[in-house]
Amino acid sequence: MTGFEIAGDDQTYLPATATLSSDGVVVHADAVPTPKTVRYDWSNYPEGNLYNAADLPAWPFRTDDFPPKSLNTR
Repeated sequence: MTGFEIAGDDQTYLPATATLSSDGVVVHADAVPTPKTVRYDWSNYPEGNLYNAADLPAWPFRTDDFPPKSLNTR
């Protein structure tokens, strides 16, 4: 599945692989050995492909409450 990212304590999100299991979705990235949070389709132009049994797309979500990072570089 596409559209998933995970982050560790550094709050830096990296692309992750996701697979379905009997318990839900398992998300993994080698570069994040101790994941703390996950987000799905969290972009301006999401390309995720997670659908439910009724063939409806999953809504974008995130599990963190990190403060927004400023885009101001001054």
